[in-house]
Amino acid sequence: MKKVIIVFAVLVAAVLCFMGYSGIFSSVVITEKEIGPFTMVVKKHTGSYYKTGAVFDEVEKALKKSVDTKKLKGVGLYYDDPAKVKEEQLRSECGFII
Repeated sequence: MKKVIIVFAVLVAAVLCFMGYSGIFSSVVITEKEIGPFTMVVKKHTGSYYKTGAVFDEVEKALKKSVDTKKLKGVGLYYDDPAKVKEEQLRSECGFII
């Protein structure tokens, strides 16, 4: 019986440690600040947001000719609420910060 209690206590401690490491006990702090200026290379897209992956791939392919794209940060700007706008009219821009 003691072994079961010890194993259970170790498992509970491990779960709590993992949760603490994951940040579940941390509070969220939202801040607003200006950063930049940035140079962005983007392509406009109209249609389903699910299809923006192909747009990112297209921009990356064009940039690979002159820039190491592995060091770039991807950025997506999504302008419309999918719950309020028809899927074929959703507007977005996909690309990278240079």
